[in-house]
Amino acid sequence: MVWLIFIGSAAVIVLAATQLARFGDAIAVRTRLGGMFVGTLLLAGATSLPELLTTISSLRQGVPNLAAGNMLGSNMFNMFMLAVLDMLFRQERILRRVATHHALTASLATLLIGTAAFFILADIDVSIGWVGADSLVLLGIYVAGVQQIRSANSAAAAEPAAEAELEGVPRLPLALAGFLAAAGVLVLVTPELVSSSAEIAEMTGLGAGFVGTTLVALVTSLPELVT
Repeated sequence: MVWLIFIGSAAVIVLAATQLARFGDAIAVRTRLGGMFVGTLLLAGATSLPELLTTISSLRQGVPNLAAGNMLGSNMFNMFMLAVLDMLFRQERILRRVATHHALTASLATLLIGTAAFFILADIDVSIGWVGADSLVLLGIYVAGVQQIRSANSAAAAEPAAEAELEGVPRLPLALAGFLAAAGVLVLVTPELVSSSAEIAEMTGLGAGFVGTTLVALVTSLPELVT
């Protein structure tokens, strides 16, 4: 039964997250915001919402290893799929086709992961109020990195979308409603994925960290793969 709950909730999460990304992309097009900057924030934020909700739900249910495994495992899976897709699409290497500005995004992601790994190994118990110093450092790096990405993108801001390019793109009110509806579905279903994952980890003896890094990370990363 627990496997059925896991598979069912995983399927709903993938479908909802895919629609979330679709409507997020439509919002980006309709609002005529900068292409790469929106791709880094709005679309990436939309496809990362399953990981965020899964992590929050895992922490609330007292399974921190599942939360950490999901967040870090999702990054591993995304890089793995990038390599697989590069092998499947033989016309030209994917990394040679993307804009060079994405090297800055990749560098920021690497710096954040490296910083997180450092704090995990260093076990520094320093906090300001109720917030750990490690969290503040990660937040500072992210904010500074996003500002750099925005500055790099300002010189190559996207031209307003032509009417032909808007054909088939949902109108802004529909896109906003669809985005909120998909997000609502994720909020409702994610706790079921977490609780079933925790039961699977206990039942199989694999451990919450391993299940989070593999099964849960796979489910929450599929929206990025589809996008």
